[in-house]
Amino acid sequence: MPRCLPRVVYFKAALGNLPVTFSSSAVWKRVFDEVGPFSIGINRGGDTEMWGRIALKYPIAFSNNVSAIYFRNAANRVCNTLNTPKGDIALERSLKNALAKGEYRKEIVRESDVIHLLNVLKLERAKAAIVSGRRKKAWEFLYKVTVTRNICILLIVLSILSILPHTVMRLILSIKKFLLDQRSNLRRSRTGK
Repeated sequence: MPRCLPRVVYFKAALGNLPVTFSSSAVWKRVFDEVGPFSIGINRGGDTEMWGRIALKYPIAFSNNVSAIYFRNAANRVCNTLNTPKGDIALERSLKNALAKGEYRKEIVRESDVIHLLNVLKLERAKAAIVSGRRKKAWEFLYKVTVTRNICILLIVLSILSILPHTVMRLILSIKKFLLDQRSNLRRSRTGK
């Protein structure tokens, strides 16, 4: 039996990899009737934006049982590009509108969790701008972040990265990727998978 993921937790879970994907899930038609269709013109991140709109109004159930395979290392994935996903921009707009108009279930969704997700989206956009060498754009995103206790350290790290020479910053990110890959390989070797 799937366990229900409360919306408050959903917004925290959505900070990393989405806990659910449309390619391996089912959604009642009446949910789409209420929250609306997928946004037109989003070439990347439309699923993230849609799940955000759904999570503002409905509980999302999921199971930890593996029942689908999602290839994250495919070479032709759109999310391997450095461009900001239009879905992130649309999600930010949808969440801001929902907060401003009070169009969410207040008994389940905490405003602070939605604000935290909005901050993380801005920080992700700043990080993408830093990686692609667009420092001025990165500072525009960093300036818009609402400083909270949970965001402060990441904001400081990204601010420092944005002033480093581009080659040094790329080296740091390469080392980070290498270390994460090594950790992943170590886990796989321990589990035998």
